[in-house]
Parts: sequence; C-alpha cells; structure tokens
Amino acid sequence: MNMFDFGNGWMRTSLRDDLIAFMEQAGKCEGSPPVVTATMEMARSHPDLFQTLTERFRVYVRTELQELATRSAETGHEPLPKDKLDVLSDTVVALLAHHTGPVGESIPVERLIALVDHVLLAAMAGHPFRRVKSDHS
Repeated sequence: MNMFDFGNGWMRTSLRDDLIAFMEQAGKCEGSPPVVTATMEMARSHPDLFQTLTERFRVYVRTELQELATRSAETGHEPLPKDKLDVLSDTVVALLAHHTGPVGESIPVERLIALVDHVLLAAMAGHPFRRVKSDHS
C-alpha cells in the first residue's frame, strides 16, 4: 500500500478544480492515519526513512500531475514535455514542504488555489487562470 495513494475520485471535473482537489489532498496534514503521522515523526530523526518517504511523495505528485497534464493535452492544450513536468513536480513538492513546515500544518486552501491559478494552470494550459464562476472561486 502506498501511503500517498489517496485515490483520485476527484478527477474528471474541470482541470482547475481537479488541480485544486489534488493540491488540497496532497497538502492536507490533519486527519492522517496514526501510522502515517508516527512514520513522518520518526522520519525527522532518520535520514534514510526521510529520503524514502520524500521520494515516494515526489513520485506520487509527479504521477498525479502527469495524469492531469495528459487530460489537459486531450482537451487541446499543448502537451507538457517531460522536463517541464519534472520541474513542475519538483516545484509542487518544494512548495508543499515549505508551506506545511516541520510540524506538518495543513496549507490554507486560498494558498493552494493561488498556486494552482498562477503556477500549475499557467504551465499546463499555457495561461494563468482567468476568473470565472467556480465552486472554488
């Protein structure tokens, strides 16, 4: 079982809403199963475990972003090259790690929406989000 496999039942709405749902799930810290919380706490003092968990999370983020980028391309946007997807994935992981901090605080949804609108959509769809009515406006 992959501790970062949250399922993607959120997929197949708009690209923006799917990205927001993905980022909310990836950036959510509260409500984690106790084994996940204990493992992450243990990783702070065990560099090998920390490296393994970091790599698994990076792979999870890249896989989910790849799926969303593929959907974006299927709707007519320019396909996201592998190198750009790698940089985008690394950026998402770094920003999530930065904003959750060492104590694992959840990121406010407004911050995640700004990241989606100004970074992820700009990279995947070729333009930043233009405000229209949405569930997450």
